[in-house]
Amino acid sequence: MIYGGVVRLAVPRFTDAERRRVVRTLDDVLERLGEGQQAEVAHDGADLYAMWAEACGNASLAQLCRATTDGLAFRLRVPELAEVVPPEAVTPRVRELRDAVAANDPIAAELAMEAAHLLPTRN
Repeated sequence: MIYGGVVRLAVPRFTDAERRRVVRTLDDVLERLGEGQQAEVAHDGADLYAMWAEACGNASLAQLCRATTDGLAFRLRVPELAEVVPPEAVTPRVRELRDAVAANDPIAAELAMEAAHLLPTRN
């Protein structure tokens, strides 16, 4: 997954203000998931992914991310998303991502991002 690596690059580059903004954004995602708004979170997903790409510090990788996200965004806009990807599977991983960002731990953030997308875990 491209975004796992992007997150790994972005986390140590965040300023304190950016880190607080990302943590607030992830707190909002967690709240919305808890309220059953997974389809809405997916609908707004391009904006969430853009914050990672913008901060990664690699212009080519950021462009690849934007192109990939733009090309696939329409597929995430389905009301049945909560049935396909149950919130109870994703929420703990998003919480791990939030905590890793807050702790400035790029490797834990990368692994959490990959796990949030239900990719196989790496040891």
